[in-house]
Amino acid sequence: MKIEIDRYKTSSDELQKCVGQIVEENRVLQMDVGTLKSIMASLESACNNQRQILDAVAASRFTFLYRLRPRMRNTNLVFHSGRSQEVA
Repeated sequence: MKIEIDRYKTSSDELQKCVGQIVEENRVLQMDVGTLKSIMASLESACNNQRQILDAVAASRFTFLYRLRPRMRNTNLVFHSGRSQEVA
């Protein structure tokens, strides 16, 4: 928004209109800032939820592998091309 004011030619009504425009622009900008803050809070909450889910998945995967590990010691498996085969 560009407002040009000539101190000798601008009437008081025009000045009041300019002030009204500035106030309205400020209100809209404050509303936009509020909306952005709300969006940021929602995104932060979603990121925290995703982080908790990933932590839970990592913990369960670690627990699964930790429990599987002693059983795997007794078998000789070779993994290749997505299949497992018993080694003689």
